[in-house]
Amino acid sequence: MRGLQNRIDMERLRARTAMKACLRISSMMWDSFLECQMMLNIFVYRNPSDAIKLLQPAHRAKIIPFQPKTKQCKNL
Repeated sequence: MRGLQNRIDMERLRARTAMKACLRISSMMWDSFLECQMMLNIFVYRNPSDAIKLLQPAHRAKIIPFQPKTKQCKNL
């Protein structure tokens, strides 16, 4: 995490404006996302039965309904 923060800080320092820094950091994020997506696609293609097991929910959960609040805040 510190390495990632260092890369972000360096991009912010190198950018001339806040908008340019934001665009560079956004680009870094998308590059990382696309790399992860590519690796997942390779895994699924090479190991389809393992991928199906991996993508299935591990546990089932019981959904508990919550009762709506009847009192309204007085400080609105």
